[in-house]
Amino acid sequence: MVLFFEDLDSDPWVYLRFPLGVDSAWTFYIDEELVTARVISLEENFSVEEREFEDVYQIRYDNRESEESRLIYYAPGVGIIKYSEYSDNELDYDEELLEYKVK
Repeated sequence: MVLFFEDLDSDPWVYLRFPLGVDSAWTFYIDEELVTARVISLEENFSVEEREFEDVYQIRYDNRESEESRLIYYAPGVGIIKYSEYSDNELDYDEELLEYKVK
């Protein structure tokens, strides 16, 4: 079971293209608007809610038409551990992984 966010009001679009690698990029359309995704970095150690994860990908999504961007941190084997939304380079929304259990 994975519980990402306590209250995710927005319409989160997050698409991943594997294999992930630093500087890899891809594009896709959401409601006829072009979105560009790029892997910004690979963090060896990244912490959320006092829990540390290894080899976490930082991925940025840019929608040029709406000037909206999203930044996610993806931990392989877990999923999205942090999610942030920006409009006009201002932080609008920020959430972190609360808990997860692996069966």
